[in-house]
Amino acid sequence: MDKILLALFLQIVTASPEDGNITCTIPPVEMSQDAVLTCNFPEDLNVTKKDFAIYHYLHNNRDDIVDCWCLRGEMTCSAKPDIVYQTRVNRSFTISILNVSSAHTGQYACQVANYDPTLIRTCHLQIKFDAIEDHGNILAVVVPVVLVGIVLLAILVIVVMLKRRRRCRCKREDGTQSQEDQPMIATNDKSVTVEFQEFLLKKVREMFPDMLNACYFVPPIYFNKIRYKTETVAGQVVYIPDPPDPSDVLYNQVMQKVLLCLRRIVKTKHERMFVLTNFNYDDYLNNPDHSFIKHGLPVPADLKKQKGDNEIGCFDFLIIHRQYGVVVGVVKTVSDKHDGSEDTKKKIDHLVVTEVSEAVLQLTKAVRMIKHLISDQNPSLKVRQTLLLPNAESSTLNRVLHNHPDLTQKLRKCFQTEDVPVHLCLCGDTRLITWWESLMNKSSDDFIMKDDLYEGLIARFCGPATTSAVDIPRTPDSLPLPKTLDQTVSVIGDFFDRCTLCPGMTELLQERRVFLSGPPGTGKTRLLGLVGRKWLSEGHVVQIVNTSTELTSATLQLVKILQEAQSSDISPNEMVVSLYCNTKRRKDIRDLITNLKATAGEKYVCVLVDDREVNAEKSQRIQEFFESLLEDLPDINCWASSCSTDNAPEGWRSEVLTIPISCPPAVLREAMKEKRIPGVPPYSEIKFTPPTEGMPVISIPHELCPSSRHIDYKMCGKEILKFLSQVLRISGIGANPGTMDTLALEHQRQYRQPAALQYRDILMLFEDDATQFMPVVTAFKESGIPVQIIDYKNQEDVLNSNVVVAANAGFLCGIKRKVVIYVQGNTEPSDLSVSWNKLRSITSCTSQLVLVFDPFKNMVNTVAEVAKNIFTNMLSAFEASVTNTRP
Repeated sequence: MDKILLALFLQIVTASPEDGNITCTIPPVEMSQDAVLTCNFPEDLNVTKKDFAIYHYLHNNRDDIVDCWCLRGEMTCSAKPDIVYQTRVNRSFTISILNVSSAHTGQYACQVANYDPTLIRTCHLQIKFDAIEDHGNILAVVVPVVLVGIVLLAILVIVVMLKRRRRCRCKREDGTQSQEDQPMIATNDKSVTVEFQEFLLKKVREMFPDMLNACYFVPPIYFNKIRYKTETVAGQVVYIPDPPDPSDVLYNQVMQKVLLCLRRIVKTKHERMFVLTNFNYDDYLNNPDHSFIKHGLPVPADLKKQKGDNEIGCFDFLIIHRQYGVVVGVVKTVSDKHDGSEDTKKKIDHLVVTEVSEAVLQLTKAVRMIKHLISDQNPSLKVRQTLLLPNAESSTLNRVLHNHPDLTQKLRKCFQTEDVPVHLCLCGDTRLITWWESLMNKSSDDFIMKDDLYEGLIARFCGPATTSAVDIPRTPDSLPLPKTLDQTVSVIGDFFDRCTLCPGMTELLQERRVFLSGPPGTGKTRLLGLVGRKWLSEGHVVQIVNTSTELTSATLQLVKILQEAQSSDISPNEMVVSLYCNTKRRKDIRDLITNLKATAGEKYVCVLVDDREVNAEKSQRIQEFFESLLEDLPDINCWASSCSTDNAPEGWRSEVLTIPISCPPAVLREAMKEKRIPGVPPYSEIKFTPPTEGMPVISIPHELCPSSRHIDYKMCGKEILKFLSQVLRISGIGANPGTMDTLALEHQRQYRQPAALQYRDILMLFEDDATQFMPVVTAFKESGIPVQIIDYKNQEDVLNSNVVVAANAGFLCGIKRKVVIYVQGNTEPSDLSVSWNKLRSITSCTSQLVLVFDPFKNMVNTVAEVAKNIFTNMLSAFEASVTNTRP
């Protein structure tokens, strides 16, 4: 009977999808369990392909927890980190809310694009506290419960009276209670809180070993606001940069300028502080260990949000200063550049008023939030505020405040000062040191920050329990933001090693025969890998032809990419075949064509040729090779690539790729310093915003023997090891060569930390011949870092092992690594092959480039280059004067 009544009740309060309504259901769950929410739609969204989202409503705040959209005929979704969703979408869609807490309570709604809001029915998440399950008749349960409750109430009254008498007897002389009279749950919570803080403190001391005496930026470099869309090709997610939002571009530029100013202050004033950016309030202590889930530290969710408070953005940077406490800063991009007209001036003033008013709201919320988060500290800590307008002058801000007394009053109240607080704002013409000293001027109400408080704040804001992510709209995943330099190198490498292609590139995959050309790092190998995956998914055998006399790393790389596609069940029954062909001999070409036909069977012949060698003699042979292929196999599917545009076969679609996509801008700028290689087109301007500028290039000078001026490679090895161990902490990654510490891996997964650097992430390239007995290699081995010299015989094993790879700069091509160390040798700068090898070596780097150079040699080259330019200019001037004096 009770089940029938319950069904009738649900039918009344929840309309069915058949009635044209969108409904959701979510059964009550206990604390820390997973809740299951099901959306019910009146139509099959897998057929109609409509976008939809799931929203969470709590305290007048709407949070987008799941967002799904149609991309190339397939439904793609992104979700919050604590949400797991099913991949299938039809008339229903189910998600799991992991590890439910009080923050997950409230209303939920499923919303479909262009749907009448009045037809959307919400559902409520309730947390059961010691709930009694209903297994029988309601009356059979209620009556005994009431009777038992009366008995328990009587017992409770007696126990309370006895405890009160006992408490009176146990009173101490000073009037305090004995320890056993304290509530047990409070003691447990306090214990968990203390353990949690000690754990965080231990971790941040490991992360920032000199935290009391140095300055750290968290993350160490700024990550831009970027926009991508994704496509899926044969199971491979491809990231396509969207045209940048002009406001995002401006904000990125301004933030870079602000951080540069802060770094100058640190360098000039030797400040000891932490600077936190790319932070959101929800990131704070959002990822505690499961054993600390019930810690008692204040968190943002505890602060009751005021009406409209959720619409106010976070601060742009937070400074935890060793001496002056906490500073929150808001940055605005408004510019006061104008054409002098009165109308433009009024528009600028209006924009300044709007931006400053918004900044006041942000700062007010920030101060309230920061004080709440450190409210357990006694006495309370002063929180300073500052506003930065790098694109406007102080005279403009003064004029606007003079004409808007109400705004001036708001700013005074925000900054807690009676003066017009322009001196506390950093404008484009403000003297940097003057602003800093005005901002950090100590007052009588300042609370001195002791070491334990300073470390405690850093542990909370920058420790492993506070995790931020690079938020990329319209992508199914995000990368965790790094906190330390070694993490930063790893994250940047992950960004630029992902399958990112420029808009329009994937449209080429429908072509049968394509020749790709362009400088290194422009996506040629990525496209070859994608078209190979596509062929595999269609049931074809993919044959990779190696046109060199020896097995090349480019061929190995393609084989590995396609074998990984096979292992992901894209084509479990097909094969990836690697073939050799000496293009000098026609018999080898005929034998190759016979093998291609036999291996392909009745299906199309699918061939990939990845040749990066720039060689005029070989180019002619490759041309003849392609002509023979097309003559004997007119229906062949064949894609090939080369850095040189001279190798393009006739009758094929030729695509010249010149936009760099696999190197950070900092590395690319170094690559562009090299000489132009004949036949290789120059790089084009990047028209989309990169994830970051990348790590600054590290330069280490050679130590030279005074007598012979030969390179002292032993000293080079020590300097390189110093950088790897102290900055990148490479020595602490593996307990044993080729392995990674199990506890480190578990900690990384548990706290959603960036992937740690491994030995295989390092590539060391020499202009001179590299041998196992080089002092640099010996120094690595003596330090416990496994390093292996690569050659044609062992390259497959070495490239697949967790070791530092060392090689001659001309040996490897196309192999990407997060850290590339390029060691200059005793070579002639005029040698074209040296410049070519250096260009390929530099563009092998996806994150941190280390250049070991000969300062004397570079100085001579620079002087020679300057002299050459002077002579060329003089000759041009002379020729021009002769031409002008002719009758």
